[in-house]
Amino acid sequence: MLEFMVNQGNALSHSTVAYSATGPAADSKSTSEVSVGAIDPWYGTTIADYSSRGPTNDGRTKPDLSAASCVTSSIYAAPDCFNGTSAATPVAAGAAALMLDQFPMMSSSQLKTSMLNNATVDRGVTGTDNTYGRGEVILPTPVSPDVTAPSLTGPRATITEGSALGTSLVPYTVTYSGSDASTIARYEVDLSVNGGAWSRLYTGTAKSVSFNATPASRYQVRVKAYDYAANWRMNTSRTFTVSNYGDASANLAYSTGWTSLSATSAYGGAYKYASATNASVRLAFTGDSVTWIATKGANFGSADVYIDGVWKKTVSLYSATTGWRKAVYTWSNTSGNAENHAIKVVARGDGFVAIDSFLVNS
Repeated sequence: MLEFMVNQGNALSHSTVAYSATGPAADSKSTSEVSVGAIDPWYGTTIADYSSRGPTNDGRTKPDLSAASCVTSSIYAAPDCFNGTSAATPVAAGAAALMLDQFPMMSSSQLKTSMLNNATVDRGVTGTDNTYGRGEVILPTPVSPDVTAPSLTGPRATITEGSALGTSLVPYTVTYSGSDASTIARYEVDLSVNGGAWSRLYTGTAKSVSFNATPASRYQVRVKAYDYAANWRMNTSRTFTVSNYGDASANLAYSTGWTSLSATSAYGGAYKYASATNASVRLAFTGDSVTWIATKGANFGSADVYIDGVWKKTVSLYSATTGWRKAVYTWSNTSGNAENHAIKVVARGDGFVAIDSFLVNS
């Protein structure tokens, strides 16, 4: 027979040694889960003797944080109290609910990170430990609600430089950027084709998204930026279309020395090429951007590109293997509006230069 004597009316309980926090909840690897230790009494700063300690069996620090226990309510009136981690966990959950009420766009993992970084006071040994976790949940002093919408620039849609076009589809990149005191929670990007209903292109935090366009179709892009307080701002692009000026277009002004060549793999089934120094082609257009589509290969050289008479870049068309329908250069104006511009390509004489097409965002 064993006989136990209990002092001060405390019941016997299991020892809370290291690795005692090994139940299913504490052992979960969910990035959103929070394991809560208990501080008892609620007005104290000492971890309760019944509160399990970490680490977990695989060495992770637990609990994540601690919260007040031995609280009173209409059910648990003084001198009794509701204690245990069963009491501390609702305290932590209530604090999380108040934080989420102020920043409703936070994900569960972001809410956890915010609690650990902004709503705990270190207890026990300095730093995160296997007794208190990050510390005790103490909400910071309330601040005035954020009611200011984020700033937002864009959207701006341009043909993706460096891409290879399909036989009919043109790859576009939409760029945009937002900023806010509480940072951007997410962007929502929608696309309308030929005046039709909006369809979702993207939801997330990236500042660019791609889609494929068809020449002659009309497109419009809108972007909505949210901050964590659920304030938002929306910008909508102008309606634009892809205008294709193929190698044989009457709008292209060629110098002497250009030769036409049929090629089923070229954009539009043919391209013009030249190798003489200063052989040139010019296109006057109305739009906010222009892209030069060309064939690349081992016998191809380079050309200088001018916009409105100003040199912009030397573009190389050399490639060890043949590359068809390549968007070798894209230029965009600063306003984003359709304006009158001109592009001129001038061969440098170090190999063939090809013109498949010029595509204008008009």
